[in-house]
Formats: sequence, structure tokens, C-alpha cells
Amino acid sequence: MAPRVVIRFPAGRTSEYYDRVFWFAESLWEPIVNAGLGTLSDIDHPPNDVVWVDVSKKRHVGAGRGILKKRLQKFLLHTDATITVE
Repeated sequence: MAPRVVIRFPAGRTSEYYDRVFWFAESLWEPIVNAGLGTLSDIDHPPNDVVWVDVSKKRHVGAGRGILKKRLQKFLLHTDATITVE
């Protein structure tokens, strides 16, 4: 089974904060999905505080995490997010 990279955000934030989470997740489409590294969770429906990426191969975990960290910084979410690999 391929690993899942989970990005958790704090619950109970404002709708503007979760808008940033949504646009962060939307920005992952090109570098993750179109590049063939994996698939994304359904970001249009709750829970709004969790985004996950099912990585297509175990060797893609490092590249995927690197992309995630850069995108989190771009959307100013890097101080709140927790990244785990399951």
C-alpha cells in the first residue's frame, strides 16, 4: 500500500483561514497530481482542517513532502500545519 502524507491544520479557525487552506490544497494539483506523484483528498468537502496526499510510490514521499513544505510557506500556513506520513 502506498503511503499517505497527511497535513493537519488547527480546528476552529476563521473562514478566511480555511480559504487559505483550500487554495493551498488547490495549488498542489499541478506539482503532485499532474506530475504523477499521487492523488489529493477531496478538498471541496469537510473536514476543512485535513488535507492528504496518497503518494503513488514510496520513493515519491520525499519529493511530495518537499513540495508540501514550499507550498505551506507560500500560503503562510507553515507555522500551523503538522505533516505526518501514515
